[in-house]
Amino acid sequence: MGKLEDCWRQSVSRRRALCGLAGFLAGSPRLAAQQDSFRDHSRVAGINEMVTAFDFEAVAYAKVPREAYDYTALGVEGEFTLRRNREVFDWVDIIPRAMADVSSVNMSTEVLGIKMESPIMIAPTAGHAQLHPEGELATHKGATAAKTPLIVSTAASFPIDKIGAAANGQLWFQLYATETEDGNRELVERAVAAVAARSR
Repeated sequence: MGKLEDCWRQSVSRRRALCGLAGFLAGSPRLAAQQDSFRDHSRVAGINEMVTAFDFEAVAYAKVPREAYDYTALGVEGEFTLRRNREVFDWVDIIPRAMADVSSVNMSTEVLGIKMESPIMIAPTAGHAQLHPEGELATHKGATAAKTPLIVSTAASFPIDKIGAAANGQLWFQLYATETEDGNRELVERAVAAVAARSR
């Protein structure tokens, strides 16, 4: 083997150089600190500047772990339903009328025999503990204060009996059916027992 071949054999190949660079970058703490180039992190609005629920999204993105943010903010598949839900807010204009008499406005309604001050309920979503230490327990307290039902997800962070014990407000249960009839029955019976214990 000549000098040229020996030099090639001992030199760093392109593949070895790229593998070394990838290993260096993967272990670098600066990689985790890189900000998303598609978002402006220069300033987060103050609480007195926030007008809509969507104004809180930048705060959540900056403050909560990325896994929790992605679970909360993103949708499934093509995110058609997520986009459609957001577009709905653009279909309605709330026009302030400073001199209008709103004393006769009544948003109360009744759903399945339950009277509510407005037609708004807390939808069944899982994993509240990713965003608050008390998870669905705190959500149930908030729903009770707002006098609206909390619909507890089958995949909640806490068992439904603990959620039910956290407050005295209305509690509904969303059943994701399991493969067995016995499993479904057990989930429903636990939900019924939790509601019964709360109403005593």
